[in-house]
Amino acid sequence: MYKISVELTHPQYRPDIDGLRAIAIISVVIFHAFREYFKSGFIGVDIFFVISGFLISTILFSSLESNRFSITEFYIKRIRRIFPALITVMLATIVFAWFLLFSDEFERFGKHLTAGITFVSNFVFWRESSYFDSSSEAKPLLHFWSLAIEEQFYLFWPLLLAFMWKKSLGFLKIALFIAVASFILNIIILNNHPVASFFLPITRMWELMIGSILAYILLHRPSLIEQNKNLQSGLGLIFLLAGFIFIREGNDFPGWWALLPACGTYLIISAGQTAWINQKLLSNKFMVWVGNISYPIYLWHWPLLSYAYIIQDGAITTLQLVGILCLTVMLSWATYRFIEKPFRFGKLKSQSTTILSITMLLILTISLLIQFGKVSPRIDNQKLSIFLQARNDIIKFDENFVKYQFNQEKFFRSKSSKSAITAVVGDSHALQYLQRIEYLLNQQPGNLDKIYLATHEGCLPVPGAPQTASSLIENSCANYRNSIIEFLNDSNVKTIILAACWNCYLIQSENQSNQQIQSGSYSQGQFKAETMKALKNFLANQVKNKNVYLLLDNPSGEAYDPSNYLHGSRISGFAVSQMKVVNNIANEQLKLRSELL
Repeated sequence: MYKISVELTHPQYRPDIDGLRAIAIISVVIFHAFREYFKSGFIGVDIFFVISGFLISTILFSSLESNRFSITEFYIKRIRRIFPALITVMLATIVFAWFLLFSDEFERFGKHLTAGITFVSNFVFWRESSYFDSSSEAKPLLHFWSLAIEEQFYLFWPLLLAFMWKKSLGFLKIALFIAVASFILNIIILNNHPVASFFLPITRMWELMIGSILAYILLHRPSLIEQNKNLQSGLGLIFLLAGFIFIREGNDFPGWWALLPACGTYLIISAGQTAWINQKLLSNKFMVWVGNISYPIYLWHWPLLSYAYIIQDGAITTLQLVGILCLTVMLSWATYRFIEKPFRFGKLKSQSTTILSITMLLILTISLLIQFGKVSPRIDNQKLSIFLQARNDIIKFDENFVKYQFNQEKFFRSKSSKSAITAVVGDSHALQYLQRIEYLLNQQPGNLDKIYLATHEGCLPVPGAPQTASSLIENSCANYRNSIIEFLNDSNVKTIILAACWNCYLIQSENQSNQQIQSGSYSQGQFKAETMKALKNFLANQVKNKNVYLLLDNPSGEAYDPSNYLHGSRISGFAVSQMKVVNNIANEQLKLRSELL
């Protein structure tokens, strides 16, 4: 049985690992600030995973084998290591969130803060990822997802190792099994659920286990890796460079591509600090200094970039980005010097666990109050609340609807026992009517037909019509149209409601997005003529046996942008002016409406 001791066994300090941390954090920060120029910097997180697995496992293996392991002491040290900088950044983000965010954004921030404190951010952001999810830049705590995965590893791995030690099970075999199983799951899940593969711990655990396996080898079988140190570190550096050159956001990731940063990190660490690259490149004073403050840099950089994005509405200049990065470094150094070190090594060390734990519980209380709307942000008034509620209608799915799979297409259906079906068919714009449908379902429970909602982003929902440029690229619009025809042939379908962004597809405009431009084989006039002909034939065939309604598109253009009624800024605050009815619908929209009618 292992015993409780005052101190766990710690590995010898290696400055080259701080140098690796520097490479990881520099790549992540540059990627977030200048994504268009450095598209692969996100693999710095994978470097961190391997480093964390190596260092933690070295401590755990050594402590268990010397009978100096204490699960309590392990978590106390984790609190001292993780909490000081984390609490500092959390408090700062709360203040900025209260000052800058709208009420709906503030509540979402509270949800993300709660997830960050409880280290489940990766699950929350995975579940939020969808077509209607807000931009990643508008989530100041998005970067907590990787911290969550590491903390989940810190929760299960020490307990598992202690159990294996007690039962005299082989460390290396268990670690290899977990690593291989996790990697296989990563490949399998990536094919059908790429977002889940990116965020879930079971598909990321293999990277941490690679570090754990290396820790065991260095402690017990160093002969396996003690030869050709310079070759190892050189090959490891080549793997990292290859990852930075060839990996892109569009690649299937993590998948096989993640082997480049993971294996590269493994080889560099295994080479040891005497290898030339480790000694001359990674162990120089600048790299070690950056590595020392890499954790606060990671915590600070994303909220600063995110709040700048929110304030500037995405229009951030290069000079501003450089200024944000300089501020990040200064805040990170100050956090490390005046907050992190005193709690870990200074006068506050003896009381740090109690102080930090109580403070984190207080922040958790604040986050819950924010999440459930008990705390109002600075930018808050009744008119603005109504405006924001209307803006967010489309992203709220009520309990009235459940997902329904039809020919590999994802539909939604209401929970009704009625046999008669009303089918709402369209592109993504058809979803704007969902809140009205849900209102009617709530007002007349059990009296309405069963309602099916079938939509496909960027796909003109008219069988036989030409496809748009983007839908041709996806090659899925045709499948959706075929599914529509097959579904509507059901005799239970009594009513059809066809809704789409007709203005987008059928009106020539300089502001058309790529999804709205006709395919190259048609001119604008030909595209419109063929579409109107197909629409007429489709409606004529359907009205023989069913009630058919064609919902015209809402007027579009700058005059109808709700933002016109907002005045002010994130800094000064916002006011909402009186809503006015705009009657001057553009002539081209009026003409199209008359043609559709």
